[in-house]
Amino acid sequence: MKLVVDFLLVAGILANGVILFLLLRQPKQSLPRRILSIIFLGLLFVSLNAYGELHEVNWVYLTGFLLSDPIGYLLGPLLLFYINSIYLNDLRLNRSIIVHFTPLFCYFPAVTLPIVIAEAGDYALPRYLYTLLNSDLFLQFQALYLLFYCGLSYTVLKTYRKKLKIAYTHLEDKDLRWVRHLLLGIVLTISIHLSLTLYEGLTGNIAWSFSYLTTIILILFIIYLAYYGLTQSRILLPELLQEETTNEKRASKTETITIDPLQHFQTGEIEVIHQRILYLLEKECIYLNEELTLGSMAQEIPITDKKLSTVINHHLNTTFYDLINVYRVQVVKQKLAAKEFQHLTILAIAFDSGFKSKTSFNRIFKKETGMSPSAYRKHLPK
Repeated sequence: MKLVVDFLLVAGILANGVILFLLLRQPKQSLPRRILSIIFLGLLFVSLNAYGELHEVNWVYLTGFLLSDPIGYLLGPLLLFYINSIYLNDLRLNRSIIVHFTPLFCYFPAVTLPIVIAEAGDYALPRYLYTLLNSDLFLQFQALYLLFYCGLSYTVLKTYRKKLKIAYTHLEDKDLRWVRHLLLGIVLTISIHLSLTLYEGLTGNIAWSFSYLTTIILILFIIYLAYYGLTQSRILLPELLQEETTNEKRASKTETITIDPLQHFQTGEIEVIHQRILYLLEKECIYLNEELTLGSMAQEIPITDKKLSTVINHHLNTTFYDLINVYRVQVVKQKLAAKEFQHLTILAIAFDSGFKSKTSFNRIFKKETGMSPSAYRKHLPK
């Protein structure tokens, strides 16, 4: 078993090293890449710490300990910061963001650093550390802190995804799915760690092989996510939605009066815009353009993005994403039933109807019809 653990630890260290090299080799570093580099650096130190402990190499163990010990206080806020950096263009390191790292700034000099100094110089630990390190609640608080930030990050991710539906007719599933997998993988690792700790507390002992289980899972998780993290693209929210996000945050802090968003339109203007939307959809078939966005459609009317978004959301009671994809599904259904398209695959018909992703097409089609595209085709009369 020790050989297996040793092999996985070495594989994890090498994988982390390759990822960091590829992330840092780019001459122009985007903010998401810089944050991702820090995240993988922290995970590299976790692997080094476990490797040093396994082989009883003190300097490797202590080097890894510097970041692996406070990893929960570092990784939690970084995940939230990373998700925000993918979607927001003007994100900067300010006081409100630094506040999230307060536990790290307190924990590292008070706990991590004294332990490293004591171990490296063979000194006695300060008395207060004996009490803290013997407290199970204190040791597990860091894991719970990281879990809290995973939940918070997932909530933020869902909020951004809803806003993206207002402006885009398609979402790159691989980009959105990667971030969800990142969060769920960390939650899984922490849950196993807490379960093993609880088991050890109840039984008084735990098998040697289980003590490295969470590290092994973390390493396998790193290797799996390496490719997706390196190819992660930014899915920026349009400027008007970034402004709305800022306004929503401000409104949550103060009591506001509900205002009808449609009251700012002139008499008859809403109906004119509505008719123009219908013309573009039913006569011009603008939805066949797979790159169609809220902004490009607004230019065709022509009105501002914000006005078009307001009419679609509050007058038509839908989102831009759903409005366009309903028309696309209708075209797919018509083509599936038509003889001249029988020689085409379902996916070819979907792409010809404006869809860009197989996964999103299948999900949207099933939502609108209640069955998968293949099942729908089978139920059509011969």
